[in-house]
Amino acid sequence: MGKFKVRSNIVNKDSLRVVQTATLKVLADTLTKSFGPNGVNTAYRKEKDIARYTKDGHTILQEIMFTGPIEFTMKQNLVDITRRIVTTVGDGTTSAVILAYEIFKNLCDASKKFNISDKQLIADFNTAVNEAIEIIESNRIETTVEDIYKIAMISTDNNEYIANLITDIYKQYGMDVFIDVGVSGGTETMTREHDGFTIPSGYGDVALINNTEKHTCEIRNPEIYIFEDPIDTIEISAYMEKVIYDNITEPASKREFDKVVPTIIVCPRIGTDVISVIDDFVKGMAQMPPAKRVMYPLNIITNISKTDYLMDLAYLSGAKLIRKYIDPALLKADQERGLAPTIENIHNFCGHAEAVISTSNNTKFINPVLMHNEDGTLSDLYNSRLEDMKDKLASLEETRENIVEIATLKRRINAFKSNLVEIFVGGISLTDRDALRDLVEDAVLNCRSAAINGYGRGANFEGYAAFDELLCDSDDNEEYNIYQIIVDAYENLYARLYFNKEKADDEVIRLIEDMFNHEMPMNIRTKQYDNTVLSSIKSDSNILEAINKIMGTVFLTNQFLVADVQYNSYTDITEEE
Repeated sequence: MGKFKVRSNIVNKDSLRVVQTATLKVLADTLTKSFGPNGVNTAYRKEKDIARYTKDGHTILQEIMFTGPIEFTMKQNLVDITRRIVTTVGDGTTSAVILAYEIFKNLCDASKKFNISDKQLIADFNTAVNEAIEIIESNRIETTVEDIYKIAMISTDNNEYIANLITDIYKQYGMDVFIDVGVSGGTETMTREHDGFTIPSGYGDVALINNTEKHTCEIRNPEIYIFEDPIDTIEISAYMEKVIYDNITEPASKREFDKVVPTIIVCPRIGTDVISVIDDFVKGMAQMPPAKRVMYPLNIITNISKTDYLMDLAYLSGAKLIRKYIDPALLKADQERGLAPTIENIHNFCGHAEAVISTSNNTKFINPVLMHNEDGTLSDLYNSRLEDMKDKLASLEETRENIVEIATLKRRINAFKSNLVEIFVGGISLTDRDALRDLVEDAVLNCRSAAINGYGRGANFEGYAAFDELLCDSDDNEEYNIYQIIVDAYENLYARLYFNKEKADDEVIRLIEDMFNHEMPMNIRTKQYDNTVLSSIKSDSNILEAINKIMGTVFLTNQFLVADVQYNSYTDITEEE
């Protein structure tokens, strides 16, 4: 019988590995051109749009196009996975993509050389990453205003004006200030201050995000409903269901969007038995484009462990706390006195604020209705509450007997007097403004993360140092060593960052040894070890978490089914090709 070649839509593992490696190399090489202080802008142009210029790795990654389905899918996976870096610490996409390429290559080589299964390699890699993150975060240093300046200088590519602007905001409003970035209508960069109240919990589901650029849920002039207890019974969930139905579901179903009432639900948690009340709504939101989600302005904020935050929010917003009752007689008595809601009057229990902005980690209530007098000055109600908390803190600090309560009260005070400062970025042209905005957004996010979590040595130094420590402590008699695989990848990353080389050589190794002797990365601009290359301690951790997800997705895929046989141009691809 003669040979017969079967044509299908199946791309086998060997061909897939070649395409995966080549795609990661293209992405890494492209992003390297904007990497670090030596990097320069990449220009891109959307359809019917003027050319724009940026050094931002995530923006560049999003604009790269491929015709092949495997290449396109991989690129989109990297965009999605690295988005968390962008929304939490700003910069880091370029480092994540370059390290992903280098580690992927090394894992492929190790799989062949040592005959280790893909699952085992990824299991070892996952363990190594978790060990490294533990080391990295143990090295965190408390951030000061002076550190904010250094972090902002690195993040803004040495823009002293923006670094000073951000630093001055932290000096004036403290380390708990929340900075947001917008666009100015003119050439000047301006700031605007707002008072607010912050709780350390964000949106309840990513489907509620209605601003994809900032990865936030932003709702203006909402009704705010605060549940003091978990929503985990039919009785208490009926109030939530009534609010959502009246405010959003019913008018939206009639296409009467002018009657939709922006709504915020705040509670400690929602029980599994009643989660179905909001499941359908959230699933519907998930299927909508973010631009349409603004027509359904709902945010559900849960995971609030401290009821003090709920009471403070109710105090400032004018909301009445919605409580759970065990005794029916007590419930009825409180309903008659207007202290507990009924289905008919539940809307009377809401509070108000000018705006509510949620990230994945926190929610800021801008200008709660009882925070200010009509002339804009802080109200007696607000000042009285704040002074009471400060007096209690002073009393506790005299004895220092209850350190936990002191820390909790400090967080409450910071949340109570929290501020929002908006930076409106200006420029002489749209291109100039957008390029500067990218830098400002990266700096703001990195400084915010450092203020919350502490800082570490930047330029991927904390990650490299952690794996080097693990390598030194490991059994060097073993031929296969997962730590060595990762260390080798970091050395090639430094080759790109400092020397624009694809592979580490003796010159690169000498620099790395010198950095270890100084216990810090070298400042590329000054060629000095001046302790100015700083970043949020979460920078390296988030990069490694992203790479871990990338490897878990890409390396554990051993075949690909394209949409149609005619699109399978990958048959018989070999490494030589």
